[in-house]
Amino acid sequence: MNALPNLSPQARQLATTGLIVGVFLAALEASVVATAMPSVIRDLGGEGLYALPFAVYLLTSTVSSPLWGRASDVVGRRRLYLAAVLIFLIGSALCGQSHSMGLLIAARVVQGIGAGGLLPLTLTMVGELYSLQERSRVQSLISGV
Repeated sequence: MNALPNLSPQARQLATTGLIVGVFLAALEASVVATAMPSVIRDLGGEGLYALPFAVYLLTSTVSSPLWGRASDVVGRRRLYLAAVLIFLIGSALCGQSHSMGLLIAARVVQGIGAGGLLPLTLTMVGELYSLQERSRVQSLISGV
């Protein structure tokens, strides 16, 4: 099912830029959280739960990835990609507002669910936007992020 219409080169470039920004958000989150998490957990008094925010994020993003992919076959990729970005950003904002370890862990669950849709939907949309010959170039840009 080709959910994306044939677009002009400028529109494809704009769509690709949006996809790269979404992947950049997830990559930025991973590097920032890994650096800041020891301080955050110490401030929240959750040293005994240190691994849990990382584990729930990875678990929910891994489990939700195939669900996002299947749902995009039914509903459409563009709409679900925007939903994944929105859920990811809401989870990120909730992480920033967390005042306890319980809230931080719950926010990481929300963030992980959104992150589970970012990469698979990005790669699927690139596959629909570009010919086989062009995909490797575009996917290398995304991998570079």
